[in-house]
Amino acid sequence: MDRQCNDTNRKLVSQQHPHRPIGGALLVLMALAAGCAAIASDGLPQRVWGQPTCAVPVNERRHKDELRQVSIDDESAATAYNQLVSDHADRLEDCRRDTWPQQQAIWLRLYPHDAQPGVLADVLDRVVNRGYNQVYIEVFYEGRVMLPVADNPTVWRSVLEEAVAAGEVDEEYDLWAEAVRQGQARGLDVHGWMFALNFGWAYGELSDRQDVLAVNGEGETSISNAEWDADEVSDGRAFYSDPSELEHLFVDPYNDTARADLVTAVDALLERDPDGMLFDYIRYPTVYLQDTLITEPQQLWIYSPASRQALLEGLESDRERSLMETYIDSGTVTEDDVRDSLADRPDEVLSVEMQHFSVEQQGWADDLTSAELELYQHYFWELATDHAYRGVLEFADEVARPVDERDLAVSTVFFPQGNQSEEGGFDARMQPWDRFAPQFERHPMSYAVCDDGSCVAEQIQEVVNQSPESRVCPILAGTWGQDFGGHLALEDQMSVLQSALPNLDCVSHFVYAWMEPDSDRDRKAGIGVGEARP
Repeated sequence: MDRQCNDTNRKLVSQQHPHRPIGGALLVLMALAAGCAAIASDGLPQRVWGQPTCAVPVNERRHKDELRQVSIDDESAATAYNQLVSDHADRLEDCRRDTWPQQQAIWLRLYPHDAQPGVLADVLDRVVNRGYNQVYIEVFYEGRVMLPVADNPTVWRSVLEEAVAAGEVDEEYDLWAEAVRQGQARGLDVHGWMFALNFGWAYGELSDRQDVLAVNGEGETSISNAEWDADEVSDGRAFYSDPSELEHLFVDPYNDTARADLVTAVDALLERDPDGMLFDYIRYPTVYLQDTLITEPQQLWIYSPASRQALLEGLESDRERSLMETYIDSGTVTEDDVRDSLADRPDEVLSVEMQHFSVEQQGWADDLTSAELELYQHYFWELATDHAYRGVLEFADEVARPVDERDLAVSTVFFPQGNQSEEGGFDARMQPWDRFAPQFERHPMSYAVCDDGSCVAEQIQEVVNQSPESRVCPILAGTWGQDFGGHLALEDQMSVLQSALPNLDCVSHFVYAWMEPDSDRDRKAGIGVGEARP
């Protein structure tokens, strides 16, 4: 990997996205890209239409855009515009029904300026114009939630807070509800896209939430080694910065307060009647080098009070609990530790079975062999790592329950490598996506880079192989009509994927800002409603 080249790409992209790269995936994506991509000075690709399927013809796109702009102040134009929007919705439904893939989605961030007349409509029209029938909108990210300032029951600030303070948006304005309404009117399935275990920097500033934070064996949180000046990003200002993984604040999945806080947000967001929710960052942080596996208990994020208590309470005997405490505190179990664990409980049996070994110790362990001692090490390592995985799984089930109970689509977002293990070590993210509930859709971020796109199909095939009961909806990175960040144009990736996995019925594309860079830049800057484009 050319690290200097990727750092350059990251700097350019972060200039376009000072809040943060969308969904946490953009920086990772650029870091995965091989070589320096040809990108515009603002960090985005040049706008190219390309050849999206089920696209609206150019003359109709122009006509709809002209009607939209006039319709803001003209009732008759509004009637004509709404009729054309409805016609395009019907046509989109018909086309996608007969075109692979039947569900094609795009990832989208909204801005406060989208509350201005005609702006949100312009964005959603552009989504439909490119043949998408689903849109995934960020609703909880970097410690902010897409709820009205006047109706926000969560512990997080609203995305619109500063805009309301500046008098640009009414405190009761509900951008998320409006996006759902306008999107569904255009034939779009509108899904909320939200972070899960990444609660945002500002959450760590809450004095009554300190025990909620994930902690490793060194007593560190995921932001202990952050590069930011805390004074410069305090009081919600971190939302407008460009966080690296070191600035992402992760919480303990076993903590009841963490679960309740996020469920409150999920419940409130669901009141706007979306078609489903996608959960991102259902994992631990990657504060260790990407090429380094987790191999020691102190590297696990299981040391906060709730997680530690759950780990020990899940064991069967006092002796086992005593040895586990020794193991996670020191990182090892010695022969003396095994012997000492019997000092106050000489009649208690510790039975350990794993793989090809079996140990049953009662009384003093004077004759403990090296193989048996190694078994103890493996046994407690297995218990500790399984505990870390189980926390992620239980958290996912808990926060997704309100969505599941409404019979809406629940989706999990992950990197395919997040569940990898090798020679007793584990990927730092420890993301057991292959063990997520089978009714949850699996959305792998399939961002592999190779000349012919076959590596992307191979990543997705592996996820399909491990998901016999689950719907798999891969995420492709790039844009139409041009290569970007080392990734082939979407046309080329889609062609490879259709040939390799024709039974897939859903694919999504990351990201709107790369396809409509002018729209994203202008809306972010708080200007314009967009003009008609070819």
